[in-house]
Amino acid sequence: MEVNSKNVLSGQDNIQLVAAQKVMSAEEFAEKCIAVASNYNTVYMSGVFGWPVTQYTIDRKLRANPSWYTAERVDYFTKLIGEDYFGFDCVCFVKAILWGWDGNPENIYGGAKYESNGVPDIDEGQMLNVCVDVSENFENIVVGQYLWTPGHCGIYVGKGLAAECTTRWKNGVQLTALANLPDQWGNSGYPARKWTKCGFLPYLSYTTGEGGGSSDSDLSVLNLQYIYINQALQRGDRGTEVQKLQLRIARLSQALEDEVKAHSWKNGVPDGSFGPAMVQTLKNIQSQAGLPQSGQCDASTLAFLNGNEMERFLLKNIAENKLSQIQEIVG
Repeated sequence: MEVNSKNVLSGQDNIQLVAAQKVMSAEEFAEKCIAVASNYNTVYMSGVFGWPVTQYTIDRKLRANPSWYTAERVDYFTKLIGEDYFGFDCVCFVKAILWGWDGNPENIYGGAKYESNGVPDIDEGQMLNVCVDVSENFENIVVGQYLWTPGHCGIYVGKGLAAECTTRWKNGVQLTALANLPDQWGNSGYPARKWTKCGFLPYLSYTTGEGGGSSDSDLSVLNLQYIYINQALQRGDRGTEVQKLQLRIARLSQALEDEVKAHSWKNGVPDGSFGPAMVQTLKNIQSQAGLPQSGQCDASTLAFLNGNEMERFLLKNIAENKLSQIQEIVG
């Protein structure tokens, strides 16, 4: 059973366990982005989400946006007809993959279905606005995160690389180096861009990720089921496992999210530091869960958080109609 982030409690009269519908995993999404950049002929075309470059495409977009589709650009695109090119712009590249684009040259939209899978037709700024845990800190970035800078966007695909569609460099979908991170992967051969913000797309399931920078974490801020803590933890501990513990607690309820973020979040991400406030938060959870109040993430607490104990505990109390007890546990 998956308990989705902030929605464990729903109103005062009942409790609802909600599993958000995701289009695909973040890893699958990143792989698709890499495949487009590596295996297809692409070109930047404003307002186009993976359409084959045909006379129909050019004529339709010229009518819709004549100021961008200048005579020079139209002439350039016309020369690509019959060469198996697909057109994208930056955010339309992201939307095309989410809408099911599969590179079908016989389909008017390359296989994409407009506004499908619950993904609206929004611009790059609006896409950032729907992201979760938007941050200017890239140290713990994970595969599949949305990248944004004013007027432009891309996707982090791992190993210090982004996939983006831009008029710069190759003028199409391409892999570029994330200039926000120190180059640990030998990416000097790629053009580099420094991004302003990153965030988690609500349409993806972030189960595991290859961290950029100093972290190799597999953090998930959207999918409680997959935040797996690998070791016991106590006051004074620091690092990725503490970050995962903090995320795990934050996803139990809105109240616990507010609490842990107040004392253990920095620059939009968990700080990975097990301090006195974390001790008290764990004691409160342990008390309500019937566990020894050690204030540590000990073996029993680890089993409770990692396994299905949380889900079983919630469901048991729902069946017994112990709403007040549940509200104390999860906020």
